[in-house]
Amino acid sequence: MVAKLIVTGDTREQAIERTLSALERFHVKGIRTTIPFCKAVLHNETYRNGDFDPSFIEPRLHSTVWREPHEELLAALFAVYTYTHENTPEIGPDTQIDPWVLNKRIRNL
Repeated sequence: MVAKLIVTGDTREQAIERTLSALERFHVKGIRTTIPFCKAVLHNETYRNGDFDPSFIEPRLHSTVWREPHEELLAALFAVYTYTHENTPEIGPDTQIDPWVLNKRIRNL
């Protein structure tokens, strides 16, 4: 165990919301954590309603990982941004850009 997160609240709903908020700000680099699994459980309606037992995870948890809205789109945008900035040729004031080469590069993105 690397760290332990302890959250309290006056109600179950408040404790769940505080936990989700804390997990959003909880960052661990270099290793895999159970944070996505914890988010999946905390977002599950059956869990939130308190209607669960120890066998809850397999039959009722649709995904063991919580995905943020638009997570894949953001990852794709960052990948394109990184790729274009790492693969953009140096252009000086006297450099001319061949439109045919530029067109090919744009099509290969």
